Amino acid sequence: MFDLGFYEFILVAFVLFLIVPAKDFPNVLRKIIQFFRKIKNGFSEIMQSVSAPLDEFESIREDIRKEADSVKKSLKGKPRK
Repeated sequence: MFDLGFYEFILVAFVLFLIVPAKDFPNVLRKIIQFFRKIKNGFSEIMQSVSAPLDEFESIREDIRKEADSVKKSLKGKPRK
């Protein structure tokens, strides 16, 4: 989601270079990279916690569909009253 490409990273670094003094530049750049990593890891954890119940739901849905198909097949062979 917050995936910075090469050109975006260069643009951010250039803007920082203009704003931040040269002696603080490496530390500021390191802090920004750590910040984006934390955000990216946080969103990854959220996506994993949301996708686990959805996977379980899909499994249950598939089981219900299989059961419904087997009931339909068993009812096809019987005459209606």
